[in-house]
Amino acid sequence: MTETVIHRTLKELAAVWLRGRRCTEIAMEVQVNDGASNLYRADVLGAAPLYSHYDWDVRQVVPPLRPFEIFCLEVKVSRADFERGFVSSGCNKHYLVTPPNMLQRSELPSHVGLIEQDPQHYQIARFNTGSWVPTMKVVKKAKKQDIEPYWIQRHRESIAVAGTTSLIATIVEKHFPKAETASTPERYINELKTRIRFRDSDHPLRISHNNLHNPLTRKEQPRQLDSSGETPWRS
Repeated sequence: MTETVIHRTLKELAAVWLRGRRCTEIAMEVQVNDGASNLYRADVLGAAPLYSHYDWDVRQVVPPLRPFEIFCLEVKVSRADFERGFVSSGCNKHYLVTPPNMLQRSELPSHVGLIEQDPQHYQIARFNTGSWVPTMKVVKKAKKQDIEPYWIQRHRESIAVAGTTSLIATIVEKHFPKAETASTPERYINELKTRIRFRDSDHPLRISHNNLHNPLTRKEQPRQLDSSGETPWRS
């Protein structure tokens, strides 16, 4: 299904909002496991580092129980989109991002937060360590859910994969237009055919789309030697 402009705008603003919430690792369209072996795709996922703090009661520095906390933001642009469901487990904090006055606090689970943002009127503030979206209103704060360190690390790995994939896709789309990309495989095959020296008919080297990724893929047959003891070649 094609993504709407409103959905894309809210998703990008949600990513900037996470940067203002101390998240140092952020990506969009991240595949996430909810901890019960169910996979889903989060609109925006962010990881915020947790730091040690000084406890005045015991008079010593106390390290955090978990090194990171994971934020999951899911964008809903209509009632029908909301009624199709959303994931509310697997991360430390879950938020829904919607246009103003679309949902009521009582419609959400107790631990799921709600953020409202008008996709037509927004502001982005920049400061030394990042950016912030002052027009995004937190109507309801999410309650932190505890998850195992294993899943925190898995989520961070998923953020890295999604971020890298998005970066490479952006670069490829910029430097290789779709019209050129469509003809690239055939041109690449033709260039290979002109460069590769084929063995004799008893030991052919087969080229196809399937084995281009593995140049060593070929039908192995016993070599036949000529009268000098050398394997015959032909250009």
